[in-house]
Amino acid sequence: MKQSVLALVLAVVASSGLLARALDATPPNSAEQMARPAQQVVESVSTPWLRKVQHQAVVYFLYATPAVVRRFDLDAGAWLADIHLDAVPKSIAVSNEGIFVNQNINVRRFDLSGTGGEIFPVAWTNADDIGIYNGFLISSRDRKLQSVRIADAVQVAVYESLGGYYTPRRFVVAADSGYLFGWQTQISPVDILRIPVSSNGSFGAHFASPYHGDFPGGTVVYASLDASVVIDELGIAFRGADLTYRSGTGGQLSDVFIQTDGAESEPGIFVLRGARLAWLTTEFREVGVMELAQSAQGISKHGDTVFLFRGGAVLGSIEVHQHQLLDFFRGRRPPPAPNPNQVPFVPDSADLSDTGILYLFNRNQRVVHRFSVDEWTYLRSAALGFEPRFASVNRAGDQVYVAYEGGRLGVLNPGSVAPMFLSFGPVTATGMGAADEFVMTVDSTGAWASHRIFNQMGQETHWLPWNRFSQEFSWSRATRRMFFFRDGTSPNDLHFEEISTQGTVVASGETPYHGTVQTVYPIRPTPNGARVTLGSGQVFDGINLTMLAPFPVSFKDLTWIGNDAVSMHAEPGGSTRLVRWSLNTPVAETILNGAPVRAFGYGSEVIAVTTQGGATLIHRW
Repeated sequence: MKQSVLALVLAVVASSGLLARALDATPPNSAEQMARPAQQVVESVSTPWLRKVQHQAVVYFLYATPAVVRRFDLDAGAWLADIHLDAVPKSIAVSNEGIFVNQNINVRRFDLSGTGGEIFPVAWTNADDIGIYNGFLISSRDRKLQSVRIADAVQVAVYESLGGYYTPRRFVVAADSGYLFGWQTQISPVDILRIPVSSNGSFGAHFASPYHGDFPGGTVVYASLDASVVIDELGIAFRGADLTYRSGTGGQLSDVFIQTDGAESEPGIFVLRGARLAWLTTEFREVGVMELAQSAQGISKHGDTVFLFRGGAVLGSIEVHQHQLLDFFRGRRPPPAPNPNQVPFVPDSADLSDTGILYLFNRNQRVVHRFSVDEWTYLRSAALGFEPRFASVNRAGDQVYVAYEGGRLGVLNPGSVAPMFLSFGPVTATGMGAADEFVMTVDSTGAWASHRIFNQMGQETHWLPWNRFSQEFSWSRATRRMFFFRDGTSPNDLHFEEISTQGTVVASGETPYHGTVQTVYPIRPTPNGARVTLGSGQVFDGINLTMLAPFPVSFKDLTWIGNDAVSMHAEPGGSTRLVRWSLNTPVAETILNGAPVRAFGYGSEVIAVTTQGGATLIHRW
């Protein structure tokens, strides 16, 4: 079994490669400069227990009511005797030196067998958190850190940063490396901190991530034993070496198990998110996803077995469920895509590929329907699974990029019945646009927003903070420019970013007008990239974005047949009018049933999509 699973993991890893990033943190110099928004701070994940830690093959659960430590032996698959406490507990740490429970009135030390329980002197009581490294008990309280040698209960060091701002309240110790990680508190913007602990128990200088508010803050941090991977409760992963951004993991998590060493069992990052469990490689490629019958709050792993812990109906009780790694590939499949000829739908977006395949995305049905214009029939639809938010078509490659809740990205290849995993963004994307072999997303990280570009291998090739949210991204293949608005900024404007063949933004710009651009969707570049026309009818030069003579009318959509433009308009009574223009003079028009959605030029014809009575209609003209 192990060889087959390991082979699969290696195949996935081989398809990834190293991430290439060009970080551009320079704020724009423009007249509409805005104040940086306050950073979002997310509350801690909610669990039935106060704390959960694992040491070797035993998992420890600390409860306040009842005041008890519950222990589960992963080797035996059985519960050990509870350890009852004499005061209100706050935190727990376990090592070969014993079980340490910090309470509001004392710190007690128990043997690993669960016996003992003597008061451990000198250590701070009522600490926010405790941890152990190399024979030293570390505590956090009052924005300070304390180190006490366990062998003789002697305090050896106290760490205090300027104003306490560089001291985490809750932390994790990477036990094999001597690094302590945690979020800053009581300061904005916040960063993840790394504080070294030496072999003699003293503290080194703090080191903060370089982002200063680019990512939302939290409370709970998880780290691999070797400190190479640090993941916060939002599922955002950082490199332990320099706290630079590494990847998302699919959104806010319930618990995570990080194993970077595969010497004894399969390595990976196992992310629990309610009723969904994902197995990622240490390169953050998705190996498998398991849909659970019920939500769980805790996860541990031992060998090739994953243990899930769920709070039971009785206060303090815990249900334990075991899964083998191969269960990831035996789990539930997403329901098949509905038949578009039998189940009515209204597309959230529609686009036509170069080969004449019309892609119709419906978020609620979690489906992409395919319609062949040449055969004039529906092809096999694709079930998207999970919770899709956006879909964007790579017209040149007949692919569909899909953005999911939590930041997951997938790609639907030609003829496939379901998307493949592509990559993770840090948080849920708020928009996306295909740039042929690349896809651009926009999300709420950075100031004010971030654009991220991913290639076909799922590598993030560029990250641009200090950027703009836009409801639509329109790609011009001729000029390799992505056009978008800066929605939410006053005055709004038309912008572009030019994407190189390596997936990096090599130029950007906006119109020279501030307040006179009528930013009405859609944004429609001409096929040759010479002009860009907005839904308001305003026309701009596709290179310098100066204003040209306007289009005669506003429109719902605009496309081209040769040199002629074809506009789409909503008509009273829920119908659609198409008008063909030659040199801005109308030369033909037609009325279609249904309300307008999209229009596409294909050869000498116009392919139009409308909706009527909750159903989708496809026309040719």
